[in-house]
Amino acid sequence: MFFENHMGYFQAALNATVNRILQTVKFLSTVCTCVLSVCDLACRTGEAKITKGYKLAARCIIHTVGPRYNAKYRTAAESALFNCYRNILLLLRYRQIRHVNC
Repeated sequence: MFFENHMGYFQAALNATVNRILQTVKFLSTVCTCVLSVCDLACRTGEAKITKGYKLAARCIIHTVGPRYNAKYRTAAESALFNCYRNILLLLRYRQIRHVNC
């Protein structure tokens, strides 16, 4: 009985949630399309690339591909992760970017 009396409220809340999700998906697909048009899809583990921030609250975004961790190949995974950080820092220095927010 309670649910039947408040069906309109639940329906409105559900519609608002679905609309917000659709707006977010549309926004993210626009950003992803812009990023994919700039980046090569063939990024190797440890590489770092920089793109514009587009509609996000950032001037630029740094992308890197981290390693898959496997205990059997621990040294290789640690080395690849080190390369991610090193390449990000080299990219920042090359572009003369002095401030980074996480």
